[in-house]
Amino acid sequence: MKHFLISLFLIILFSCETSSPQDVLEMEIMDIYDTIKESFLVGDLERIMQFYHTDFQHDNDDYDGELTVWQLRRINHETIDFSDIEFGVYDNFVEVSFTLHLDDESFVEPETFGDISFFYFTSQNEWKICGNYFDYLN
Repeated sequence: MKHFLISLFLIILFSCETSSPQDVLEMEIMDIYDTIKESFLVGDLERIMQFYHTDFQHDNDDYDGELTVWQLRRINHETIDFSDIEFGVYDNFVEVSFTLHLDDESFVEPETFGDISFFYFTSQNEWKICGNYFDYLN
Protein backbone atom coordinates (compact mmCIF):
# COMPACT_ATOMS: atom_id res chain seq x y z
CA MET A 1 0.00 0.00 0.00
CA LYS A 2 2.87 2.33 0.85
CA HIS A 3 4.42 1.83 -2.59
CA PHE A 4 1.05 2.43 -4.23
CA LEU A 5 0.64 5.77 -2.44
CA ILE A 6 4.18 6.83 -3.31
CA SER A 7 3.61 5.85 -6.94
CA LEU A 8 0.31 7.70 -7.02
CA PHE A 9 1.95 10.79 -5.54
CA LEU A 10 4.76 10.68 -8.12
CA ILE A 11 2.29 10.27 -10.98
CA ILE A 12 0.32 13.28 -9.80
CA LEU A 13 3.48 15.31 -9.20
CA PHE A 14 4.93 14.67 -12.64
CA SER A 15 1.63 15.02 -14.47
CA CYS A 16 1.16 18.59 -13.25
CA GLU A 17 2.33 21.02 -15.87
CA THR A 18 3.37 24.52 -15.06
CA SER A 19 2.01 27.11 -17.42
CA SER A 20 4.40 29.56 -18.99
CA PRO A 21 3.46 33.25 -19.13
CA GLN A 22 2.85 32.78 -22.87
CA ASP A 23 0.45 29.90 -22.17
CA VAL A 24 -1.44 31.96 -19.59
CA LEU A 25 -1.69 34.93 -21.96
CA GLU A 26 -3.00 32.72 -24.76
CA MET A 27 -5.57 31.07 -22.47
CA GLU A 28 -6.82 34.47 -21.28
CA ILE A 29 -7.28 35.75 -24.83
CA MET A 30 -8.85 32.46 -25.95
CA ASP A 31 -11.34 32.87 -23.10
CA ILE A 32 -12.19 36.30 -24.51
CA TYR A 33 -12.80 34.82 -27.98
CA ASP A 34 -14.94 32.05 -26.47
CA THR A 35 -17.04 34.63 -24.62
CA ILE A 36 -17.36 36.75 -27.77
CA LYS A 37 -18.60 33.67 -29.64
CA GLU A 38 -21.15 32.81 -26.93
CA SER A 39 -22.30 36.43 -26.61
CA PHE A 40 -22.68 36.82 -30.37
CA LEU A 41 -24.91 33.75 -30.57
CA VAL A 42 -27.34 35.20 -28.02
CA GLY A 43 -27.05 38.78 -29.30
CA ASP A 44 -25.35 40.16 -26.17
CA LEU A 45 -23.31 42.90 -27.82
CA GLU A 46 -22.90 44.76 -24.53
CA ARG A 47 -20.97 41.81 -23.15
CA ILE A 48 -18.74 41.77 -26.24
CA MET A 49 -18.01 45.48 -25.87
CA GLN A 50 -16.86 44.93 -22.27
CA PHE A 51 -13.69 43.44 -23.78
CA TYR A 52 -12.92 46.68 -25.63
CA HIS A 53 -10.74 49.43 -24.26
CA THR A 54 -12.71 52.68 -24.01
CA ASP A 55 -9.97 54.37 -26.09
CA PHE A 56 -10.30 51.73 -28.83
CA GLN A 57 -9.15 53.03 -32.22
CA HIS A 58 -9.05 50.84 -35.31
CA ASP A 59 -8.68 52.38 -38.75
CA ASN A 60 -11.49 54.98 -38.72
CA ASP A 61 -13.55 53.40 -35.93
CA ASP A 62 -13.59 54.34 -32.27
CA TYR A 63 -15.41 52.47 -29.49
CA ASP A 64 -18.87 53.65 -30.64
CA GLY A 65 -18.07 52.84 -34.26
CA GLU A 66 -17.02 49.35 -33.23
CA LEU A 67 -20.37 48.81 -31.53
CA THR A 68 -21.99 49.65 -34.88
CA VAL A 69 -19.72 47.08 -36.57
CA TRP A 70 -20.97 44.44 -34.13
CA GLN A 71 -24.58 45.47 -34.64
CA LEU A 72 -24.18 45.02 -38.40
CA ARG A 73 -22.43 41.68 -37.94
CA ARG A 74 -25.30 40.49 -35.78
CA ILE A 75 -27.90 41.66 -38.32
CA ASN A 76 -26.10 39.97 -41.22
CA HIS A 77 -24.81 36.79 -39.57
CA GLU A 78 -26.04 34.15 -37.15
CA THR A 79 -22.79 32.46 -36.15
CA ILE A 80 -19.20 33.42 -35.46
CA ASP A 81 -16.14 31.26 -34.90
CA PHE A 82 -12.36 31.54 -34.77
CA SER A 83 -9.76 29.06 -36.05
CA ASP A 84 -6.04 28.84 -36.92
CA ILE A 85 -5.21 31.18 -34.04
CA GLU A 86 -1.64 32.46 -33.65
CA PHE A 87 -0.25 34.99 -31.20
CA GLY A 88 2.39 37.67 -31.70
CA VAL A 89 3.44 39.05 -28.32
CA TYR A 90 5.10 42.46 -28.05
CA ASP A 91 5.52 43.36 -24.36
CA ASN A 92 2.03 44.40 -23.20
CA PHE A 93 0.54 44.23 -26.71
CA VAL A 94 -0.62 41.13 -28.56
CA GLU A 95 -1.54 40.78 -32.22
CA VAL A 96 -3.71 37.74 -32.88
CA SER A 97 -3.89 36.23 -36.35
CA PHE A 98 -6.75 33.86 -37.10
CA THR A 99 -9.46 32.88 -39.52
CA LEU A 100 -12.77 34.55 -38.68
CA HIS A 101 -15.86 32.57 -39.67
CA LEU A 102 -19.17 34.42 -40.01
CA ASP A 103 -21.75 31.86 -41.07
CA ASP A 104 -20.26 30.23 -44.19
CA GLU A 105 -17.85 33.08 -44.95
CA SER A 106 -14.20 33.04 -43.83
CA PHE A 107 -11.85 35.98 -43.42
CA VAL A 108 -8.12 36.08 -42.69
CA GLU A 109 -7.40 38.35 -39.73
CA PRO A 110 -6.07 40.89 -39.08
CA GLU A 111 -5.74 41.50 -42.83
CA THR A 112 -9.50 41.67 -43.57
CA PHE A 113 -11.05 43.56 -40.67
CA GLY A 114 -8.58 43.32 -37.78
CA ASP A 115 -10.86 44.97 -35.26
CA ILE A 116 -10.62 42.04 -32.82
CA SER A 117 -6.94 41.21 -33.39
CA PHE A 118 -5.10 43.75 -31.23
CA PHE A 119 -4.94 43.52 -27.44
CA TYR A 120 -3.40 45.68 -24.73
CA PHE A 121 -2.67 44.57 -21.15
CA THR A 122 -4.05 47.33 -18.93
CA SER A 123 -2.95 48.62 -15.54
CA GLN A 124 -5.99 46.76 -14.15
CA ASN A 125 -4.26 43.50 -15.20
CA GLU A 126 -6.71 42.57 -17.93
CA TRP A 127 -6.54 42.22 -21.68
CA LYS A 128 -8.59 44.72 -23.68
CA ILE A 129 -9.16 44.87 -27.42
CA CYS A 130 -7.52 48.12 -28.47
CA GLY A 131 -7.42 48.32 -32.28
CA ASN A 132 -4.49 49.02 -34.58
CA TYR A 133 -4.25 52.76 -33.83
CA PHE A 134 -4.54 52.55 -30.05
CA ASP A 135 -2.60 55.22 -28.13
CA TYR A 136 -1.64 53.61 -24.84
CA LEU A 137 -0.18 56.90 -23.57
CA ASN A 138 -3.66 58.45 -23.30
